[in-house]
Amino acid sequence: MDAVSVLVVAEDAGSRGGLVQLLSGEAGARVTGGLSPSDLVASVPTDVYAWDLGSDPVQGMRQFRQYAGVQTPTLAIVGNAVQGRAAVAAGARGTLHRDSLRDDQGAGRLVAALRACAMGFVVMDNDAGARDVDPPAAPGRAARSATLTARESQVIALLADGHPNKIIADKLNISEHTAKFHVNALIHKLHAQSRTDVVAKAMRAGLLAV
Repeated sequence: MDAVSVLVVAEDAGSRGGLVQLLSGEAGARVTGGLSPSDLVASVPTDVYAWDLGSDPVQGMRQFRQYAGVQTPTLAIVGNAVQGRAAVAAGARGTLHRDSLRDDQGAGRLVAALRACAMGFVVMDNDAGARDVDPPAAPGRAARSATLTARESQVIALLADGHPNKIIADKLNISEHTAKFHVNALIHKLHAQSRTDVVAKAMRAGLLAV
């Protein structure tokens, strides 16, 4: 899967700008704009919404129910467990706790969650208080039983961000040949058909955290 197009939705202009900036340097996502919920009627087509429900749980959920619709998968960015559960009940494909975006891994975590939602998976951040939900298709036996080395887990996380072998090699301080070896080993281990399929099967099997 190429970079997913992401439309940032938030009532607060500062939150919109922060999310747009967070995503702007990530290879796995392409920001198509930032809008308030009431402006979604004029939105451009996009693969997934990154929707910050804001600090007011009542107002945020009211707007989400009113404007979210059902055609575009939505990753709800929430502030607490109650808001996370309410967002899922209202139709959000996934949840991500706002605090999880504030460390050095925040951008990558957000992109991985958005890409998973765009591919049809349900992504639940346990810190947001939502229960884990199985993705639409059951994982194959090989993927369920597979175990990954620490390096393979790093490689899958970078694959989920949409990075090519050269960037994976640079980020892990290994040769491009070694990066390619790890990717091919993962394809074989998970009985996958492609790099994208590696990520999909790893998510289904619970081998890729966001």
